[in-house]
Amino acid sequence: MDLHDVVMRLVGPVNPIGKTEVDSDRYANLEELLVLTNQLLGTIIRVADENAHRVEASLKKAGVRCHEFLAEVAVDVG
Repeated sequence: MDLHDVVMRLVGPVNPIGKTEVDSDRYANLEELLVLTNQLLGTIIRVADENAHRVEASLKKAGVRCHEFLAEVAVDVG
């Protein structure tokens, strides 16, 4: 089991199925997942901002990788 599987087991199902009594719980789970994702992205943004321009190789490496990741996830959902 990987970290994604563990988190999703903790959060619970998030995909609606078209039944109001089930989907209200799944929506609450989705809100929890969105809050967690926002917190994780905030951490990644901070690492990027604080380290991408450092001269120390290990700090710069982390900051640059975070910048690359953020560029990768900049998705237009239309």
